[in-house]
Amino acid sequence: MKHNSFFAAATMLVASSLSASAASWFVKVDAPSGNDGTTWETAFNLADCITKMADMSKGDNVYFAGGTYYYPEKQASGNALVTGLKMQNNPVNLHGGYPADLTGTTVPELTYPTTTPTVLNGDRNGNGIADEGDMRNLIFVQTTKAETSLLSNPQKVLIEGFVLTGAYYNGTKLTELGAINVDMTHLVTVRNCIFRGNRSVNAGAAFSNSGSQTHFIDCIFEDNEGQSAGIAVNQSKRGDADSYFKPMAVLERCLITGNRGVGTGSVAGGSAIRQNAGSIYILNSTITGNSGYKQASIHMNDATQLYIASSTIADNEVELPETGSAIYATGTPKIRVINSYILGLQNYDDVPAINLADMTTKVSNVLVSDGGNIFGCCNFSAAADGGEAFDNNFASDVIITGYDNYSDSNTPYSVFGRSGLQDKGGFSKVLVPQEFTRYYNRSDFAGLVVAEYKCPVQVSDEVDQRDVMRPAVIAVGAYDAEGTGSGVEAASVKSKLGISAIGNGLYRLSDAAASIRVYDLSGRLMLSSEGEIVNLCSFASGVYIVEADGLTCKLVR
Repeated sequence: MKHNSFFAAATMLVASSLSASAASWFVKVDAPSGNDGTTWETAFNLADCITKMADMSKGDNVYFAGGTYYYPEKQASGNALVTGLKMQNNPVNLHGGYPADLTGTTVPELTYPTTTPTVLNGDRNGNGIADEGDMRNLIFVQTTKAETSLLSNPQKVLIEGFVLTGAYYNGTKLTELGAINVDMTHLVTVRNCIFRGNRSVNAGAAFSNSGSQTHFIDCIFEDNEGQSAGIAVNQSKRGDADSYFKPMAVLERCLITGNRGVGTGSVAGGSAIRQNAGSIYILNSTITGNSGYKQASIHMNDATQLYIASSTIADNEVELPETGSAIYATGTPKIRVINSYILGLQNYDDVPAINLADMTTKVSNVLVSDGGNIFGCCNFSAAADGGEAFDNNFASDVIITGYDNYSDSNTPYSVFGRSGLQDKGGFSKVLVPQEFTRYYNRSDFAGLVVAEYKCPVQVSDEVDQRDVMRPAVIAVGAYDAEGTGSGVEAASVKSKLGISAIGNGLYRLSDAAASIRVYDLSGRLMLSSEGEIVNLCSFASGVYIVEADGLTCKLVR
């Protein structure tokens, strides 16, 4: 059964509340020039929509009928068109996927993907590939330096229901990259969109975030190509916005696959994500099948933060395998992971999943496991500049005994077999484990990403990548079989402890226990008691391990 998440409703409320008098505009592929865009019968064509967007009001809604839209060569002014649908200091909401036979101002509720997809195609030269002469950006959202006062009042934008393809950029400016480029804007929500077949000679072929805050929900990034890094998602700092908010991206129920970094050299890494600044949250998402010269999946730079929850990162290919297949980090970033697969390359137990060899501090200062994780190979050389060898410290400083599985034998093949991505009914495909491993109760995760990881937007952390409610004892990774899948019985023995919140730091066990012990994540004993009440009233917010008569569970205070 499809789970109707709170956030799906919340984002619609955000969109509708931007302006009490928001106008509706309509766009069709074959509409003649000169229409006023106020009904489906008098819809804009794409060229007229681009021209009229500057005159729309904040919070207006623009509805696109299905079909493939090709961008015109020039703007109405006669100047070359390079940025496509442009919102500059004037946020409006873009909705795609509507049937072409609608009349009046009818806007039915859609279930994505629709049978009438809206394709925004930047292939202006018509040769079927993204190259010279094609659109630089398909959608461009920007707060200009002259209007930085707008940053103190969040400019909220919703973009949903589009296939974005054929964008091409051959420059180096981070504020010009990507099929969608978001520059100095807060908050842009992108939902039910597919980024496919976009290309850049540098980074950020699909999406580029310059000093902005973005939230992707049910999106697919596939078959995009670039020379260097961040082919699917490229995030960087923007000084003008930094005094108002830090750059941030949330990837919720997304799939990043088949993206390629084809260049070589020192910056040729992170073909899925490059994080130059700020925070990135990855929740109920899968990152697999991306390839690059270095760091095939995620590249993190100094002073960034990465949070991974109930996600699967596996089988991303690198030409220099020693640089790491899943995560590579330099300097002193912060990484927290919970209930996720972080694996190396298919059936290779010597390709590291995580490489922190260039960090400048000890492993546990960079990487924190909050438990429930299955890690692959992590054999790295000693870190530079006074850091510690990863291999000597990972297991002792990071792994939580009984709540993590760390082994070189954990490869994508051993966990998922050779079946690859499978369609299990969600917006995007998933990797299906051969056996389900379960450590936590679903109730352990309710609100965790917001409360513990301080995610600034509301997310659904009790569902899986398909937006299906997880069972009471959840599975590791992005995909969770419905009902009582394999592994539930074993999980009950391994880790299940019945405990519920009373309030104000008090918790009740399902049965009274003769011995109750509470530990922090470093293994330090914090409390010893008995009975059925666990009193954490005086404890700081954080994650604790509760052991009662031999059964254990992880508790978020």
